Amino acid sequence: MVFVVSAPLPIGVAGAHACGIEPSCCDGSDEPVGVCPNICKQAGEEYRKQNEALLKIRKTVCWFRYHLSGFASLKRHIQGAKIRGTYVAFAHKEKTRLEGSIEQLKKDIVLQEKELTRLEGKFAVGSRW
Repeated sequence: MVFVVSAPLPIGVAGAHACGIEPSCCDGSDEPVGVCPNICKQAGEEYRKQNEALLKIRKTVCWFRYHLSGFASLKRHIQGAKIRGTYVAFAHKEKTRLEGSIEQLKKDIVLQEKELTRLEGKFAVGSRW
């Protein structure tokens, strides 16, 4: 299958014996028979080569954009992991601090209960102050 890029002929080109100069008429139909060769197949192949090269460049650019956006996403993920790491470290320290505080409060409760028992015995009904 041959693909040809066609375009309207500018005024004054038809019949000007400008073979190969004007790419819009590659089959020579604007000239008398036999004056210009049919170069549509070569023009189509050249066009396809140029188009394939452009497509390859576009695909490469798109590939790099896609993967570079992936690297940016990875970088954001790593930064997020670092931030989460600082949150986790803070949480561990806070947990240790709070556990120590709980232990101290438990000891205080035991001391307060002993003091309560002592005071209840001292001020029990029927005892003298």
